[in-house]
Amino acid sequence: MTKFEQSVPQYVTGNLPADQLPAVAILGLQDGFDSSSLWILAGLGKNELTPDIEKYYYAALKELNIAVPDLRLATLQYALIIVRQIINGEKDIVDGIAEIHYKVLRRYDFWSEIKNYVYDSIYFNTLYGLLVTYEDLQYEHVEGVADKSEEMNNVKAEMHSALIEWNDVMKSYPGL
Repeated sequence: MTKFEQSVPQYVTGNLPADQLPAVAILGLQDGFDSSSLWILAGLGKNELTPDIEKYYYAALKELNIAVPDLRLATLQYALIIVRQIINGEKDIVDGIAEIHYKVLRRYDFWSEIKNYVYDSIYFNTLYGLLVTYEDLQYEHVEGVADKSEEMNNVKAEMHSALIEWNDVMKSYPGL
């Protein structure tokens, strides 16, 4: 997936400001995408009005037959972009999972879909639990834990296994 294609779930989830879309359009052109609206978007400045930028962005996506996902699907798509960055060693696992939780998944009301545990409808509940455990170890005194750094490393190893498993599960998720 190119940087231009990645911009779609990032923008839909509010993690990419509109004033950055002209720069994203330039990346799209460099990646071989070609449409009249994309060329216009690439020529817009950062000081253009957001409605004008959005008009050309959405027109370019339509001209290029790139679907704009709803917010729920966009959050999952963007989360998987971050997962690939973690797996490829481009992002720290704890930072990446925290970003998925705090900056991506919170953009949609997955809490309303809870069956038994938070995020269980999207199978992220194990990773969420490990993130909470890691943060507890990082910021609080934990009774019965003599060596917090060793325990934190163990949790990171569990995170890695759970992340690989979640990535595999999500590959068969509809729309991803």
